[in-house]
Amino acid sequence: MKLRILIAFLLIAATSWSQGIDFYHGSYHDAFAMAKEQGKLVFVDAYAEWCGPCKRMAATVFPQPEVGDYFNANLISLKIDMEKGQGLEFRKTYPVSAYPTFFFIDGDGNIVSKVTGARPPAQFIQVAQAAVEKYDPSAAFAKAYEGGDRSFETVYNYVKSLNKMHQPSLAISNDYLNAQQDLTTPDNLRFLFEAMIEADSRIFDLFIENRAGIEGQMGADAVNQRIVDACRATADKALEFNMDVLLTEAQTKVRKYVPAQADEFIEESSLAFAKASGDAKTYIALSKDRVSGSYKKDASRLHAVASEMVTYFNQDPDAMNYAAKLAKKACSYGGQAEYFLTYAQILLHQGNPEDAKMQAKHALKLAQERKEDCGDIERFLNSI
Repeated sequence: MKLRILIAFLLIAATSWSQGIDFYHGSYHDAFAMAKEQGKLVFVDAYAEWCGPCKRMAATVFPQPEVGDYFNANLISLKIDMEKGQGLEFRKTYPVSAYPTFFFIDGDGNIVSKVTGARPPAQFIQVAQAAVEKYDPSAAFAKAYEGGDRSFETVYNYVKSLNKMHQPSLAISNDYLNAQQDLTTPDNLRFLFEAMIEADSRIFDLFIENRAGIEGQMGADAVNQRIVDACRATADKALEFNMDVLLTEAQTKVRKYVPAQADEFIEESSLAFAKASGDAKTYIALSKDRVSGSYKKDASRLHAVASEMVTYFNQDPDAMNYAAKLAKKACSYGGQAEYFLTYAQILLHQGNPEDAKMQAKHALKLAQERKEDCGDIERFLNSI
């Protein structure tokens, strides 16, 4: 059985370059076995030859590159004619009442999701994503692991399933890596790619040491994204525990290892940390950098920064003064009723009710002229 599964896996891998979904042509029993070993779901297109919507899906949806990209990476796919061949056996356990019916089944044969009816590509991908996100294979791999199975496939899929469900995996990854004599093997390079989820870890250092080999397997773009994602996870930890040293580490590593994305990452993570820690001074300084650059005459962005300041720093006079300045600029550049209402709210907060009323009345006039909802503006005016 394992040999058959390996051969089938290689056949799928060999055709992974093609557009659209690469359907497995073996039995659904073998597909279930493959899914169990890989921690994936089996997607089954349960169709009938005479079914018009089935034909449309096969002709216009399954061949789409974006559909193939998602399904080939995350699922083992089968087409089963429910009125002949293995469909006659399959339908005894998985009956259908309409065509097409799409099954998402785990390696033990349990239905994770079942939907009927044709869908356009984007909605079809969403259906698959919902099934994949719902499925948690970690329990089965945990049982094998705790029973003493330390094979590459078991540990790799266990770590992958834990990462997918946002569960801790670093201890298991470290145990595996500590037992390896050579991290440059194809399997171990693939394992490093999956195991590296935080920048503040020994595994990150091992990842960087073996970066060239990992890029050879996964591609430079995937490696760069993995580094940024790991640094983002460390930056999120910095927010959670209010540890600026972690934020600095994450930003330094992005600057060093993925410089093309460093400026954007540093700006976003610094702003997030300032908001989370209540550091109005830093937030104002960072916002001034934004406003002097690409935000300079962008009304929607100026308004967004002003609104953020009102949300996070409304008790800080300097922040509110700067928010008022930005809101006023947004009004002059954009002329949206929403911008004038925000400016009015800031003015009222600063103790200027007459100016606030004037700006709110202007907002109301704009909204009425453009036949927009005036409810928030009217309620604000009534509250003054």
